[in-house]
Amino acid sequence: MERKYRDTVAERSEVETDLGKMRGRVSDLELELKNVDRVARRLETDKNLVLKTADAEMEEAKGELEKSRHELQDLDINIANLRAVCPILLNTVC
Repeated sequence: MERKYRDTVAERSEVETDLGKMRGRVSDLELELKNVDRVARRLETDKNLVLKTADAEMEEAKGELEKSRHELQDLDINIANLRAVCPILLNTVC
């Protein structure tokens, strides 16, 4: 009976030691998870900023391309007009 009691006390002591270690590990994992969450939120914020900036730059480039397209159309019209008028003015082929 005494031996069984000592074995039970020893086993309980081991379980309490293991439980303490597990609690420490859980605490470490909670801290690590909080750090990972913080980094993930920061990356999400950075990603959103980069996307917003890229979107604004694309819209600006789109506007510039549209402006260039209109300028090219105007130049094409001017060239066509000059080709039509040039032979008349110079009486030659330009």
